[in-house]
Amino acid sequence: NHYAGAVVYETDGFVQKNKDEFPREASDLLESSTNGLIKDLGKFVNPSADAKPSGRGRKPQRSTVAGQFVTQLRTLRERIMSTSPHYIRCIKPNNKLAPDTFDPGSIVEQLRCAG
Repeated sequence: NHYAGAVVYETDGFVQKNKDEFPREASDLLESSTNGLIKDLGKFVNPSADAKPSGRGRKPQRSTVAGQFVTQLRTLRERIMSTSPHYIRCIKPNNKLAPDTFDPGSIVEQLRCAG
């Protein structure tokens, strides 16, 4: 249970793996789609669209997968914050899903762990 229990991450190679560039072939494939949504996704992840200069006249560096993920999260957060979102949290009354039966311990645990 990721959100409710202890989590152990394996970090060997984590930084190197997230320095990978988004494959140009993948963004080209998305951009060549006839589906408008898929085509927009291709533009969103296209490395050339957000290439950054690396300094002192060198050619721009392509965006990394991790860098694009951060940009996507920032964009998503901005979109959500520009609206008036309302959320409903559903809580299971008990693990057996039996009617008219409430397990206070289970309910408190769900509320404590936000899920």
